Amino acid sequence: MKTIQNILVMVFFVTISEHAFGQRHIKGLMALEAQFGFMNNLSVFSKDSGGHHVSMGLSKYINSNSYWKLHYDADRRNYLVLDAPAFTSRQTGSISYYRTILKDKEGNFYLNVHVGGLAGYENINNNERVISGVELKARSKFVYGLSAGIESEVFLSDHLALLLQFRERLFIPSDTEKLRWYAGAGLKWMLNR
Repeated sequence: MKTIQNILVMVFFVTISEHAFGQRHIKGLMALEAQFGFMNNLSVFSKDSGGHHVSMGLSKYINSNSYWKLHYDADRRNYLVLDAPAFTSRQTGSISYYRTILKDKEGNFYLNVHVGGLAGYENINNNERVISGVELKARSKFVYGLSAGIESEVFLSDHLALLLQFRERLFIPSDTEKLRWYAGAGLKWMLNR
C-alpha cells in the first residue's frame, strides 16, 4: 500500500511540474556570457578572408522582454597581399539594448533583436606598413560605430542558456571594412537566480 501511495505522489508531482514553468527573464537578473564565431565568411582560420571573433558580455534584465548588455569583442580577419599574410584585428567595447520579439510559453526559447553603439581600436597588421614591397594605405586607429542583430537563447537549465547570434557591425572611420557581419554561438550563465 505504501508503494502505491508513493507512486501516486510521484505521478502527481510529475503532472504538476509539467505545467510549472520557470521564468528566465526577470527584472534585475544579471548574466555572464561567452561566445565564439566567424565573420564575413565561413572560413574561420583561412589565410585569405578567414576571420573569427570571441566576446564576453554582461547582461542586466530590465523586465521580461528587454535587457541591456555590455560587451567586449575581439576579432581577427586574415588577408593575402601578394601571397604574403596580413590581418586586421579589432578590440571593441559595446553597449546594446535587446528586445524579445518571440518566446515560447515555457520560457525555454527567446528570440531577441538588438541595437547598440561600439568603440575600440583597429589594428592593421601590427602597424607594419610594407608587405612584399607593397605599402599598405590602411592605418591602425580608434574606431566607433553601430551594431544591430538577432540572438536566440535556448535554456538548457534555469542557469544556463545556449546562444546563437548574428550581428552586423558598422565601423565608421575604418580604413579596411566599414561593415562586418558576425555569426557565433556561446553560453550564457544566469548569476543571481
